[in-house]
Amino acid sequence: MSAEIEHGTLRGWRQHNRRKDPPCEPCLEAKRADNAAQHPATSGQQAWNKGRVGAAVAASTVPVIERCTVDGCGAPATTPRPDGMVRVHAHGSTEPARWYCPGRCRAIGQALAELRTITRKAVVA
Repeated sequence: MSAEIEHGTLRGWRQHNRRKDPPCEPCLEAKRADNAAQHPATSGQQAWNKGRVGAAVAASTVPVIERCTVDGCGAPATTPRPDGMVRVHAHGSTEPARWYCPGRCRAIGQALAELRTITRKAVVA
């Protein structure tokens, strides 16, 4: 019979590892603390992070892109031009030309069209 795991310690993390068990959160914390003590952040890393250390701040729950409520925004450019809209298309894109509101919607549409120019072969290469 194997001995109990010493949870919450570096030894416990090693015991999990030897047994090929996924480590529990207390043992992971012990391993992180040990790594942080042995490998402190360099001055370059501290400058990059503006001196911040520790756990990251939780991401915002607000969606990055909200659906536009203006009629015709995002519509295929095969339809007549809605008032005040701009046509967005990127050469070689799989995204069809579309009408967008000027400003933020146009920038999002342009980014999407440009992303759709990237082929799977280009990503793999």
